[in-house]
Amino acid sequence: MSALQETATEQAITTRPMIEGDFAGKNIISIDQFTRDDIEHFLDVTADMKAARQAKAVPRLLGGKVLQAVMFEDSSRTSNAYLA
Repeated sequence: MSALQETATEQAITTRPMIEGDFAGKNIISIDQFTRDDIEHFLDVTADMKAARQAKAVPRLLGGKVLQAVMFEDSSRTSNAYLA
């Protein structure tokens, strides 16, 4: 990699927004965006979700939420699924 490419890569890394406990609306591009507290929080949330799944309950984080799959292109597999 040339020195110019390395400089551009270093600049891209330093301009990525840090997560700092606020995951909403942020793009995750690199692990460098996370603090240790962010990672520990993420692991705690996943442990809670795993426990809820094993108890066959709705995780607190997902309570009251609805998931909708949106497809923007026709697909023979999905269009034929309604015929079954």
